[in-house]
Amino acid sequence: MISKDKKLIFIDIDDVIAKTSASVLDLAKELFNKSLKHEDLTSFDLEKTLNLSSSEMDMFFKELHNEDLLINTPLISDAKISLEKIKEMGYIIYLITGRLPSTYDVTKKWLKKNEIYYDFLYFADKYSRYPEKKNESHILSMDKLSDISFTLAVEDSLIMARWFSKRKTKVALLDNPWNREKTGESIKRCHNWNEVLVYLQTL
Repeated sequence: MISKDKKLIFIDIDDVIAKTSASVLDLAKELFNKSLKHEDLTSFDLEKTLNLSSSEMDMFFKELHNEDLLINTPLISDAKISLEKIKEMGYIIYLITGRLPSTYDVTKKWLKKNEIYYDFLYFADKYSRYPEKKNESHILSMDKLSDISFTLAVEDSLIMARWFSKRKTKVALLDNPWNREKTGESIKRCHNWNEVLVYLQTL
């Protein structure tokens, strides 16, 4: 049981500590010969951004969760050292991802490979993608997630940033082309992990 005086922080994985967008670009080139740059990824909806048919998107989504691809996803600059600094600041670190639960083992392997510090790892159905509801210990329902009081949530998804904002949780939104719509006052746009740490120190 975590004592009530402990400070908790929510940290997403994809495009927060793992540079998943680089894998998206490589895969788009490999599967569909689409040559895109990071700045071209202007929507969180990859089917729309990559101009794929429904069947092409199904194939793309499946390949994007391939173990070989996930284990070789590059690390975002300064993510590792930043999580270590957050630990030193006394925070309990929750890594909570919207990846499919089937990627739990490879995600843990990737975290170990890159020596990423964390206290808890959970999978949450942030975007209603899970094929069925499961009662596995590493799967966290959105209702249970809503019950956890975080000092800060670090996200790249504007959808999730707004979800947290509605629940009065401060958000550090890592700036990316797909999240550049107007944000609310409880959402702080950050361009790198150093800016996240500076913001965290003000809370």
